[in-house]
Amino acid sequence: MGHIGQNEVAHFIRRKEHLRKKIQKDLLSLKIARESDIECCCYYHLRKFLKRDPRWKVFARRYAMRTGHYIDILIFHDAKPTIAMELKYDKNHIDIKDRKSLRSSVKSLGTGKAYFLATLVRTNPKYEPIKHKNRWESRRLIEIPVKLKMSKETLARWKRERKKLRKLL
Repeated sequence: MGHIGQNEVAHFIRRKEHLRKKIQKDLLSLKIARESDIECCCYYHLRKFLKRDPRWKVFARRYAMRTGHYIDILIFHDAKPTIAMELKYDKNHIDIKDRKSLRSSVKSLGTGKAYFLATLVRTNPKYEPIKHKNRWESRRLIEIPVKLKMSKETLARWKRERKKLRKLL
């Protein structure tokens, strides 16, 4: 059993070669067909990464009474909420509601960081980053766009396969 520090977890979530790359692979292999699938995949990858340190706990779809919002992924360290994540499927920006939810998780729950992970499954995906209101928000509210980069033909084929899969659900 090894100890995992908060910086290691932040690094895993933020860096392109870690969680973002895993979600991108899950998108390409059609393990993600809608928003709830992103939650499942993120939960799985985070649990797998954190399993060697029992002080970390990962929860999905958590209702926080102090904020009055559901939080897609909430990560605890030593029984303390540390990281909140909001996940969206095919969104190129953060909505006011999601921003408010993440801000309140930082302020009311005391999470050190709040992440907004959004997948983009378009031909030329362009993410619109938020303009941070202050220095406090720029350090704690972090956006992670996950782009599905492929040609128009490949994307059209991928969308057809996804449509078939969604009909089966």
